[in-house]
Amino acid sequence: MLCIKCRLSFYRKKKRINPFKSTYKYLLIFGAIAKMIIKSRIYNSKRITETIGGKTYTYRSGFERDWAKYLQFLKNYKEIYDWEYEPKPPFDFFSFGYRNKPYSYLPDFKVWTKSKIFHYEETKGELTTKDLSKYTRLARHYPDVIIDIILQRIPTKGKMYSAYAKLQTKQGGAIRRIIDGSYILKKQLKGII
Repeated sequence: MLCIKCRLSFYRKKKRINPFKSTYKYLLIFGAIAKMIIKSRIYNSKRITETIGGKTYTYRSGFERDWAKYLQFLKNYKEIYDWEYEPKPPFDFFSFGYRNKPYSYLPDFKVWTKSKIFHYEETKGELTTKDLSKYTRLARHYPDVIIDIILQRIPTKGKMYSAYAKLQTKQGGAIRRIIDGSYILKKQLKGII
């Protein structure tokens, strides 16, 4: 190469490019975006506002909305007394000295039976370790609370199946039962609600 001012030649050192560095950044960004897309497709996590039984709520997922329709169906046929979406106030764990998350727990539904005794129902696409931490704390500090967990799909074999089986017995009074919501909504009530 020649210098523009003095016309002397000089050697310019080529800049070395690490091909893995840029590819790695691309994979990290693409991987995060792909995870968000896959998660939103699997769990239908788009917020939906709908009026069901004269009550207007913004549901966090389509599965929650469908379960609310199912509860209204049960109410119309006098199988339950009433139901409420995200009852207030949430259960507080911060006052018990916990300084790490989760600080509180807000169940999805509060359901009153015919005898006007209530329990809580939680709809989930899949249980996470954060959820298990909530249920453990709930069982420890609120032993009289009863929860039914409604899963979008329950695995039939493998590690997760055994984890769900242990969860019901391990948590003591908190979790009464684990229900397969897809079986109820898609097979038993298809076209009814």
